[in-house]
Amino acid sequence: YQAKQASLSSKDEEELNTALLDIGLVNPVTKVSAGTNYHHKLAKQLADFLCDSEKGILKKFGGMLTLTDIYALFNRARGTEMISPQDLV
Repeated sequence: YQAKQASLSSKDEEELNTALLDIGLVNPVTKVSAGTNYHHKLAKQLADFLCDSEKGILKKFGGMLTLTDIYALFNRARGTEMISPQDLV
């Protein structure tokens, strides 16, 4: 992600930041709130984050991202309720 970000123009970087703010998750799934359904609800939230027809982040990157980039972008959108790498995989 950082290598990609270094090659972005300031306009592109501004558009990406705006997209991330737009996609920001209002009510992120947590282990406490979801209980035993945590991974199921997290998977649903991640799918919406990536593929939502209006705000999906994959569309902004031409349909392809590395898992590392997805992890970083998803955690950025979640704010302080970040997930672990194990929860993503």
